[in-house]
Amino acid sequence: MRFGVLSIVMLGVIMACKKPQQSAGQGPALCSLEGLTRLKEAGAGQDVLAKTCPQSGSPEAKSDPGAQPTPPQPTTWKVQPTELSVIKADPPSYLEKPTLVFVAVKPSDYFNYGYRDTRNSHFAFEMRPALDDGRVGSDQLYGYAARSWARPFFEAVNNQLEGGKYRYATATLIVAYSKRRYDGQSADHVEILAAEVGQKFDMDPGPLMEKYAQAAGTEAKVKAAKDKARQQARAKCPDEKMRRIFAQNCAGLYVGNRIFGGKAPEFDVDYFCRCAANRVDLDWARQIHEGCAIPDTAALVDFLDSDSVVLACRR
Repeated sequence: MRFGVLSIVMLGVIMACKKPQQSAGQGPALCSLEGLTRLKEAGAGQDVLAKTCPQSGSPEAKSDPGAQPTPPQPTTWKVQPTELSVIKADPPSYLEKPTLVFVAVKPSDYFNYGYRDTRNSHFAFEMRPALDDGRVGSDQLYGYAARSWARPFFEAVNNQLEGGKYRYATATLIVAYSKRRYDGQSADHVEILAAEVGQKFDMDPGPLMEKYAQAAGTEAKVKAAKDKARQQARAKCPDEKMRRIFAQNCAGLYVGNRIFGGKAPEFDVDYFCRCAANRVDLDWARQIHEGCAIPDTAALVDFLDSDSVVLACRR
């Protein structure tokens, strides 16, 4: 009986294979997934399916754990880019805090504010929003990338713009405001920390954020150590004592013709030295006096001979 059922199934398979390809309305094609499923329900074994439809393979073969599928390329952002308008509206939130942007860029020759003196050390780029329909948005920032790493990116952008067909190249960047460069007066100038032409969905500012966080931690420790030393120096030599000692040293240098180029013009030296003592940075004075004792004469002379002190205190 078993042999008879199998023979019927085989006969049905052979007849189905001899038929022309079914058109719409005639049911599923024999070697489609639905056709294979019906054959299995009719009792066809794995060997029959393999012989009947050798190109399609079976569901079991397709799930072979030895297969090496090609990893799909990412089509969504690993980290969502930030809009330029958001960065520009809130610079303190992006100060030394790297963030991802997707923009339209082109080389620029605009160097201003904190980047006024960086023409020899940085490439400048004009950045605008890259809109979905290929147009360029109206918001604008200027980004500055260090020449030490950014020449390949600069050349890639130029290659995109050759021939004049496009005015901008799209690029994925990691940017931040630099404490060294940002003066609070212009939110239009950011540091470019990493850059690639085109959409780089897997670019991640995380490692740079961690690096900046570590640097900030080190900076905080250094600042804390300096603050502690400053407090100890102030406790050892209070402000009034420091001013008095500073004025005494000033008077001694005047009497010894050590200030004003070796000449001692006739004027009120006591007033001059008290005035200078009120203008000096006392923390700096404590350093050159090594507390309240031995002065660094050269540094003291430079300060007392400076135009700002002479013009303010001489009478």
